[in-house]
Amino acid sequence: MIIIVFLGIIFTIFEKTWTTYISEIKIFSEPVQTESKNLLPYLYSYSSDEQNNQILIADIISRDLIEGFIKKYNYNFKIVSKQPKNLIIYDIIVNVPIEPQKIYKIKTNENGDIFIRSSIDGYVELQGLNLYDAYNNFLSNMKISTYSLDEIIGNKKQNNIMGISESQLKIISISLYSSEPFINEIAKKFKDFLIEYNLNKKMKKFKNSKDFIIRQIENYLSELDNLNYKIRQIQMMNNLSLDDAKNPILNELFEIKKKQTSLVFEIQSLNDWLKNPYDENEIITSDPVIQKAITNLLIFKDTLNILLVKFGNSSYEYISVYNAYKKLKEDLKQKVIERIKNLQSQLNLLRKNELKLRNELSSTFETEKEAITLISRKKAIEDIITVLSQRMEEIKIQEAEIVPDFKILEFTEKPYIEIKGRNWLRNLIFSAIFSLFLSVVLVIIKNYTSNVIKELDDLSKFGINKAYIIPEISDENYLPLTILKNRDYKKIIEGHIYLESFRIVVLENSLNNL
Repeated sequence: MIIIVFLGIIFTIFEKTWTTYISEIKIFSEPVQTESKNLLPYLYSYSSDEQNNQILIADIISRDLIEGFIKKYNYNFKIVSKQPKNLIIYDIIVNVPIEPQKIYKIKTNENGDIFIRSSIDGYVELQGLNLYDAYNNFLSNMKISTYSLDEIIGNKKQNNIMGISESQLKIISISLYSSEPFINEIAKKFKDFLIEYNLNKKMKKFKNSKDFIIRQIENYLSELDNLNYKIRQIQMMNNLSLDDAKNPILNELFEIKKKQTSLVFEIQSLNDWLKNPYDENEIITSDPVIQKAITNLLIFKDTLNILLVKFGNSSYEYISVYNAYKKLKEDLKQKVIERIKNLQSQLNLLRKNELKLRNELSSTFETEKEAITLISRKKAIEDIITVLSQRMEEIKIQEAEIVPDFKILEFTEKPYIEIKGRNWLRNLIFSAIFSLFLSVVLVIIKNYTSNVIKELDDLSKFGINKAYIIPEISDENYLPLTILKNRDYKKIIEGHIYLESFRIVVLENSLNNL
């Protein structure tokens, strides 16, 4: 018992303690009102605070962001995603462990939790952020009790009333687990990377817009060079002087061709929007009625996003504003269609006037007519290049003043330190088991190393040649038979030799020799 207690104390004193560091990252934020309202993200999920009106933007944390973060810092976890199928689940929280062989859970705002196990390498592969995918790909392979799908989702499906694609489902918070104290460093890096990722995403949009405008300007400049070459060739070959100031018909013809080019440009822009009526800022028009309708629609769109966050997509407030937004968008489509018809009528009228003016010119002016067409096209292209250059400058200004689409109101970083303390009871039990095992080992060693009489033949070395074993007698009154020993009696008494397991009776002839 003393050995057991002693070993328990030793084990407890020298027991090594360890710590598990856990940080939960949640980004509570709100949209920043920018001029480019189309850059504001949709809010698919939310977590609000009634006092501070804090909201959680699900679109901020995406699969691409996590993979970019892992790639940049080479951390040992990853997310793999694929297209969700049939069900949109809002308010998903995915725990991304970096400690291997642990079980974590995917929380939803439905009536249940999904559990997943991290791999031996210390990461979780999420094959889709959809509840069906998570269930089919993970729960079927795990040896734990789970809810049925009906119990988890409650047989409810979310209505996709905003037309949000199911593939746009995002992660909204992340928990990082580690057995090392660098977890806080990871959390801080993730916060910085979140801002960096969002800004890079916006910068990419600006770059794409600038590249598109540059390509258009280059194409128009190339066409302008060709037009100038053709005009010079006509003038040199025919010795023409195309001075529109000296010829009013020529001047009017130039203006008609210029207006025709502008009308075609606007009609093309309106038709492109009708084919994909998503971003109203892409509409290029000089019609003040449509411009005002676009402004009103964008205001309703921002309001709709806020109501989605505060009250959800099934609330009365949201549905009321959504119906008004839907009506405004239909009205805008009708206005655009009417505008296209109006522009087509103007274009047809200009073509008739152009034909009339051309007929007024002398038949000897056929060469001049070709030159007039080229010059009119040249002036219209110069105006378009001017507009595109102005748009390029506007984009550069917006790029210089770029801010994230959100501002972080609260970045919760909650380190959870779990210290495995010294366990007296566990160590005493372990000491008892260890002491018992050690005692058995010592007895076995002792039996093989000590001078113990184990066999009857061993008595011959004491000069006892005739002896036999007396069976055990169970009579309580029986006095043990005195065992007479040989001349080595002293050694036996001193403990050098022991008699075990049997009684020895020496014959009379042997006794006479003592």
